[in-house]
Amino acid sequence: MALNGLRIPRRYGHLVFGVIQSGLTCAIAASIGSAPFLAQGSFLGHWVRAFGVGWLIMLPVVVAAGPVIHRIVGLVTAECDTGHSEADRHRLRQEDDPQIAGGREEEAQSKWKS
Repeated sequence: MALNGLRIPRRYGHLVFGVIQSGLTCAIAASIGSAPFLAQGSFLGHWVRAFGVGWLIMLPVVVAAGPVIHRIVGLVTAECDTGHSEADRHRLRQEDDPQIAGGREEEAQSKWKS
């Protein structure tokens, strides 16, 4: 993709996620709330106001709540033991990722970590 010069450092990924998630959620909620104004022809104006107010309120909430929600998810979930040996897990990863099968395991593992 040609966005290499416009990319945001990964350490700000949680903020980018919050902006996108809150924006999408507010856009959908504003659309639902503005639907009755379609017949009057004032949908767009109502939608813009509802989206703007909603996003201004939700963006800081989502960004602040994100780390707390992440910790809660970590508390209520667990790694599942699949019963596979290390060799089986490696073979399964090879089947899922052709880079490993082609001998580029380190490159594939770095992709999984990012």
